[in-house]
Amino acid sequence: MSRRGWGGAPPNDDEEARARVLEAAVRCLERRGPQEMSLSDVATELGVTRQTIYRYFPSTAQLFAAVASAANERLMLGIRAAVAGITDPAEFVVESMAYVIERLPMEPHLTLFIDAGSPERFSRGTVNRAVLDRNIALYFGASAIDWASYGYDEQKLRELLELIHRLVHSMASIPADPPRRGDELRAYLRRWVGTTVPAHTDPLRPSGAPGRPS
Repeated sequence: MSRRGWGGAPPNDDEEARARVLEAAVRCLERRGPQEMSLSDVATELGVTRQTIYRYFPSTAQLFAAVASAANERLMLGIRAAVAGITDPAEFVVESMAYVIERLPMEPHLTLFIDAGSPERFSRGTVNRAVLDRNIALYFGASAIDWASYGYDEQKLRELLELIHRLVHSMASIPADPPRRGDELRAYLRRWVGTTVPAHTDPLRPSGAPGRPS
């Protein structure tokens, strides 16, 4: 690892270097936004050449994707904390959506997925099969709900998560005027989204299995 650049304190290994590049990219995104930020900005932030950045991220798209992926995992952990203890599937969906809608303005790196002006592939990433599969465990895995007992198999959970992603993407891209927050947002989501997430009347579910809590 060359000792040139990096503000005089080069990383100890490639893993640390990648982490520092990601941190610098987040700072650049916060200042310039996804439309204006470039690899040159990140290189300047770190005091290295663009070639050094290319060593770890060959393109701006790959760097954006890595930043968004890391932010996505942090967001999923936040959702899990927000919905801890909720046992009603509809309320789980409402609260998790409200959390994300309220949180996104504070997560500029996640605007890579919702900014209508950013490259289409970032917006499409929210409903990418690999992203959905990865988020199923993060999103549903640690909840207090026994999703299988409500008739949700993996395919239904994937479809539900896709719907949530699509709705959040739309609501974040074109927020209400004025924006809904707090109780008003949750009441809106319960009225128009929560009612579409009843417990499934799955024909394979044993008689007497729990339905939607009242």
